[in-house]
Amino acid sequence: GVVYNFKENVRRGTMSAYLSAPVSGDKVWGSEQSAWSPAENITILGAKMQYACAEEGVLQMVLKDKNGNTITNLNGFSCGGFYKVEASDLEYRLTPDNGMYVDVVSSTEGVTNVTVTIEFVYDNR
Repeated sequence: GVVYNFKENVRRGTMSAYLSAPVSGDKVWGSEQSAWSPAENITILGAKMQYACAEEGVLQMVLKDKNGNTITNLNGFSCGGFYKVEASDLEYRLTPDNGMYVDVVSSTEGVTNVTVTIEFVYDNR
């Protein structure tokens, strides 16, 4: 058989969640010990949050591992339209024994149409 060697991971993936009107305390992809876990080792590359906001509002979300450790903060303080917040170059390794979830820390009434997307690569075997 032929074996191909790549300098970097080429199997990539994304996962997204949509919240029509998030409320402080909401959780996405489970919470703590019931957090979503990958089937195999992955490295989280980045996280994006897109949202619509009325004239005033705040949206603060935290991507955490199942032990409650912060992977990244996604904070949106701009309002009056559509906005995007990105966290890149995270390089956070996640194993099947660990998991991740999104915690909505703060969301005001004017925040709607929130999409959270996580970008990752499968680790080379």
